[in-house]
Amino acid sequence: MKVFESNGYYVRTTDFAQGEIVGFKPEKIFMLGDSPVKAGPYLVTARLQNDTLTITVFTVKDDEKTPERSWDETATDEFEKSQYMPLLSDLRALCRPGTR
Repeated sequence: MKVFESNGYYVRTTDFAQGEIVGFKPEKIFMLGDSPVKAGPYLVTARLQNDTLTITVFTVKDDEKTPERSWDETATDEFEKSQYMPLLSDLRALCRPGTR
């Protein structure tokens, strides 16, 4: 859970029996030059089952739960990727054999 928090996500739910953690990162507005840029809000689900880590990342609507758009490592928006890639990298590092 510290991995979520250190990457700016709040832990919403944990289900240790299912190996699942759901985190949330609120919307933020950043300035790029003179232009405001919105990032998020993001909902991230990480599930470890049978030594397989599955991570889903969504931008969600204002209700903070309805998926609006999914994201992954192949996204071309580098700014958006910067908002969730550190979390994905840290989660994968935690799940490598010998690091648990």
